[in-house]
Amino acid sequence: MKAERHALVEDTLGEIENLPTLPHIVVQLLDKMHEKNPKIEELADLIMTDQVLTTQMISLVNSAFWGLNREVTSIRESVVYLGLRQVENLIYSVSLTNTFEQDAPLLKRVRFWEHSFGVALCSRLIAQRLRYPDEEMAYLAGLLHDIGEVILALYLHPVFKKVVEKVVDEKISFCAAEEAILGFNHTDVGSWLVSRWKLPPGLSAVISHHHNIQEATQDPLLVGMVRMADLICLYHKLDFGIAESESVIPEILSTWQYLGGTFPKLQKIKMKPFLQEFNQQIELVKGMVRAVYTVDV
Repeated sequence: MKAERHALVEDTLGEIENLPTLPHIVVQLLDKMHEKNPKIEELADLIMTDQVLTTQMISLVNSAFWGLNREVTSIRESVVYLGLRQVENLIYSVSLTNTFEQDAPLLKRVRFWEHSFGVALCSRLIAQRLRYPDEEMAYLAGLLHDIGEVILALYLHPVFKKVVEKVVDEKISFCAAEEAILGFNHTDVGSWLVSRWKLPPGLSAVISHHHNIQEATQDPLLVGMVRMADLICLYHKLDFGIAESESVIPEILSTWQYLGGTFPKLQKIKMKPFLQEFNQQIELVKGMVRAVYTVDV
């Protein structure tokens, strides 16, 4: 089924000449970070060959979002202080916002990235509470979960306009509207894109199933965490500015009930206090997006 849906996406998007790829510098950095014994000095030197990446990474790491208790002034210091996994996510955070830096009709970049970074942070917070073994994967999965939506908005904007109209007029979900018009939806596009970029297979699985968590077979807990984070951000109005329904509370409650029955350790998190706690993080998310887009290089 997944292969068939990817084939539909490929038929629709595969021939677009300017479809984004990961920047060459990012591919080089990721390859170096995944070497058996990566050297911090070499990694820092490679980052510093790109002035824009260097400046934005330092700006971002010093934003309140990253939560450091002192100012970091160099890339070498950032790598030492954060560690390789957080630096990897920092690289993704900067490079993805640069890759998709333009506004699209009906989808503004700041709103999109506020939602994406909000889901990333919330996914990491849930992972920390549950002592999930890879909280940085939870962050990255949250960051990328809706990447297919921005692809549709940027590269199929006449179709995306029809999708938005259908969502607004019929009060249905984006997935349902996309299926009706395209025969696939943004989760298929995002899953196809990260596979095309050769990112970890687990990311493709999360993106594919974050709207149908009951069907997830690969790391369903991670899929569930990202979906809950997605709903929590929608509850706090960290969204695209286009509401699919008047309230997400019923879906939050039903999803939490389902996940709590499937993964009993989720019951350790009390929903109301957690919603209040995440509300205090929203300004951090917005500040981080401002840090990415206001750096003068």
